[in-house]
Amino acid sequence: MEKTAMKVGHIPSLTWNRLEANEGTAPAGLAASLDVETRFEKLPEGVTHRRMSGKEAAKWLEKYAPEEKAEAIVAGKVPIYHPQRFGTGLGAEYDAFLEKSGTVYEMLEVAPDTRCEEPVVWSVDFYDGNEASQGQLIRVGENSHLTLLLRAASGSKEKGTAAFSTKIILEKGASLFLVKAQILGEGYTFLDDTGAALAEGASMKMVQIELGGGRVYIGTQPELIGDRSSFEAHAGYLGNDRKAIDVNYNAIQRGRRTNVKMSFDGVLKDRSEKAFRGTIDFRKGSKGSKGDEQENVLLLSDDVVNKTLPIILCEEEDVEGRHGASIGQLDDDILFYMASRGIDRKEAEQIMVRARLGAVVREIPDLPLRAELMNKIEEAFAK
Repeated sequence: MEKTAMKVGHIPSLTWNRLEANEGTAPAGLAASLDVETRFEKLPEGVTHRRMSGKEAAKWLEKYAPEEKAEAIVAGKVPIYHPQRFGTGLGAEYDAFLEKSGTVYEMLEVAPDTRCEEPVVWSVDFYDGNEASQGQLIRVGENSHLTLLLRAASGSKEKGTAAFSTKIILEKGASLFLVKAQILGEGYTFLDDTGAALAEGASMKMVQIELGGGRVYIGTQPELIGDRSSFEAHAGYLGNDRKAIDVNYNAIQRGRRTNVKMSFDGVLKDRSEKAFRGTIDFRKGSKGSKGDEQENVLLLSDDVVNKTLPIILCEEEDVEGRHGASIGQLDDDILFYMASRGIDRKEAEQIMVRARLGAVVREIPDLPLRAELMNKIEEAFAK
């Protein structure tokens, strides 16, 4: 039986197919049936943890996840998300892949009116040859707060497949600061899927940094269901050697006076490739809402391939949306200025990369993790 590639990260409204930007394509024959080791530091009072099977996770989502309505206006849109009970950035085919893999889910629940001031560090370690997956379910109760640092790592030369699925429910007035940091080996294929449902007054901030792996597929879909809910994301990525990176962020705004702000900072060097799809989707009823997305890409080689597709979709009149992208190489004036002070081109590139990606890393509230990530950035220029 012929194995087919997996379509991930579909945009909700298609563009010209010749650009090959409508979706990502994960290699055929991927497997991720191994369970992986999870390491928690001490969980704060009011936070509970338990494991469950994929079937148990599906039943849990049916009980606690809010209803995700279909579009009011569907002309030109693709119903690719409709088969999902809980919408995510990588989509329905990835859900089916996880189900076939027998993925086990780790669940964190925060009790109502609980303020977790110290970050919870969640480390997942992969090893050479692993073909592994893990699901994460996170539910933050009413008027509660959680800071969660989710780290995926392996040895720098190791290879394998690592698959994540993170599904988040934020109740009324809840807030979550989620950090996702990936420093896998250069031979790894990494798939990281996130979906979030935000109730009235809920807020979510997400910092995502992708430094490792050989093929990387990232999907994030926050759904702002409640009025005055908000989502903020700051993501960074480094493409080096022949790395391929595929990123899909799809923010759906349903409630009134919701707010979305997403910024992406990337660096591409050597013969790396990157495709980015960022969508702000104002649904009917989202009056008074605002959305903003910006991407800045630094190209350090003539051999890189960059695709950027910013999208705004609108079913409502009284909204404010903005998007943009800045893509280019180091300015000659900057290089001349640095050369006049004895800084060669390679060192100048390092300085700019440290500044660009360091701005993302500095938002992480954990000094050991920040140091580990900055060391990974330095390693990319040590070859």
